[in-house]
Amino acid sequence: MVSEATRKSMQGNKRSNTKPELLVRKELRAAGYPGYRLQWNRVPGHPDIAYPGRKIAIFVNGCFWHHHKGCKYATTPRSNIEYWHNKFETNMARDKKDKAILEDMGWRVVVIWECELKKKKLAGTVEYVVTEIEETDRLIAAENARRQAQRDGILHVVHPRRWHVVWQVEDF
Repeated sequence: MVSEATRKSMQGNKRSNTKPELLVRKELRAAGYPGYRLQWNRVPGHPDIAYPGRKIAIFVNGCFWHHHKGCKYATTPRSNIEYWHNKFETNMARDKKDKAILEDMGWRVVVIWECELKKKKLAGTVEYVVTEIEETDRLIAAENARRQAQRDGILHVVHPRRWHVVWQVEDF
């Protein structure tokens, strides 16, 4: 059983609007990517930050609670070890399941660890997230162009993953 002090301490931990999450949101706005949804509950896992139109889910995970492998912040308390081990295993299994479901639904999942938001790593982390958003935007633009070409009769889809260009005579 968990002690009263531990229970009160755990109740003080917030689910949303944590300092790491606020920092990521601030950096996304500064990089020109506002318009996200917070704790979006229409998809599994309720991503901390979601761009539904882009199908991007961003999870800002605490290294302790989600037990970031190899991180110095992912420690296990010395008391009640069995409880904590089960807690961390459950959290990691849920994270893995939610990520797999989102990816199967066509979402790009970005996991940002709390330790990656420290001063020395922040710029690289923000660059990585922005790159993921830009890559998604490129893929969306290419898919939209493909669909438009298909509607215009320029593109004939022989197989869903193979394109066949059919040139119209008046194009030459």
